[in-house]
Amino acid sequence: MRFSSFEKGGKFCIEAEFEGDDSEYGFREEGSGVQIELKTRVLEYSYVPKNIHPDIFALICILNFYPFVGSRMEFEKPVSRRIEEAMSIPVFRQKKEIEIVNVDPNLKGYSGSKIATAFGGGIDSTSVLNMFPESIIVHEAHTKDGEI
Repeated sequence: MRFSSFEKGGKFCIEAEFEGDDSEYGFREEGSGVQIELKTRVLEYSYVPKNIHPDIFALICILNFYPFVGSRMEFEKPVSRRIEEAMSIPVFRQKKEIEIVNVDPNLKGYSGSKIATAFGGGIDSTSVLNMFPESIIVHEAHTKDGEI
């Protein structure tokens, strides 16, 4: 799957271009792994970033499209080795092996001073935490009728 971005009508858009073994159908990573269907290949955000680090762009793409990606991902700009390393952790590799096509070994991974990760213990929050171990953890809890 190849990813690109564009601005349209004051919105930041990310588009996924399917190739090879990508699929409109995937499996939910949480719970029982129910089959899900991709409803759009273009994500729209009302906030248009002035500058976005390639690793953050890649992370947005991975978190939104992972179930539908076949065996490769290519982002509009080269990403750091940090993305490649994160996709190589066992929680991902046991599901499928994905090649990150455009890795720049000289690109410094994203580093920020005010990072918070909403952590629920699933595959997505665990991968984000693996990529940003310096982040502040905000643990999510599911509630039912106001009870945890």
